[in-house]
Amino acid sequence: MHQQIHNNEEKFKNNTFYKSIEEVNIGAIPFLPSTTKLMEEFLDELVNESSDSTFERTLETVNKDQYLKDEYFNNRNVLVGTLKNS
Repeated sequence: MHQQIHNNEEKFKNNTFYKSIEEVNIGAIPFLPSTTKLMEEFLDELVNESSDSTFERTLETVNKDQYLKDEYFNNRNVLVGTLKNS
């Protein structure tokens, strides 16, 4: 009988489907009410990465050549500000 490891997130990190997320951005993460840590970590990474990182992480992308042209980056509006420590 196949041993189920979906309740143990540390063991699941060794699962081929979990490891494949890093390699090809397709895989599996256990998502039960008692096992959400791996999903939380994955979502934190997605939220905190830049749009360029997200694009580079994807598989072969349609219109990639057009995206990577310099003209795409020339007309980008950016807001730069400073924060004062209180």
